[in-house]
Amino acid sequence: MSVPAAERIEIVRAPQEHVPKILELARSRSLEAVDPDIASRDGFLVSEYTEEVYRAQAVRAGHFYVAVKGGDVLAFLLAYSDERIEPDEWLNRRIKITLGSFLVIKQVCVARDAARQRSAWPGTADTGSWGGR
Repeated sequence: MSVPAAERIEIVRAPQEHVPKILELARSRSLEAVDPDIASRDGFLVSEYTEEVYRAQAVRAGHFYVAVKGGDVLAFLLAYSDERIEPDEWLNRRIKITLGSFLVIKQVCVARDAARQRSAWPGTADTGSWGGR
């Protein structure tokens, strides 16, 4: 059975065109946008990045992905290798010295209406996996 494109969820590298929706999603999950009791239960983003930061990360970060359904951004993952650590990231530099190579998971954000729904991710409704992406 084929899922129509408008209903299919795809994981893709975060392109510049998705940055405004990434920013909107991030702001909806910021600690200032959420009641603290809800935030402690449902999670929140600590870093409040600007549009310029997300645009730069879309180019710079080795692992910046979005889950999209139709034109909606349901989630994003922002990560990069230890080789891309900035000079001001003193803790990450210390971790690299101590542990060696690692991946910095900077932000993981899921829209509230997509959170805790297995169907929000490719392949999970039937296989329990991301479908090999």
